[in-house]
Amino acid sequence: MNWRGRPLTSHEAVVNSIAATKTRTGLPVHAESDTGAYPLGLSIATSG
Repeated sequence: MNWRGRPLTSHEAVVNSIAATKTRTGLPVHAESDTGAYPLGLSIATSG
């Protein structure tokens, strides 16, 4: 269950929960589900 006491039963429930959030100063948070297909097994090079 999330902090509002609602079960997170799907990706849509998670995205909607995030989208309903606001920062301490009242700015809304934007969230949307990305349904794109991405290849598995790719490595991301990082500099460090």
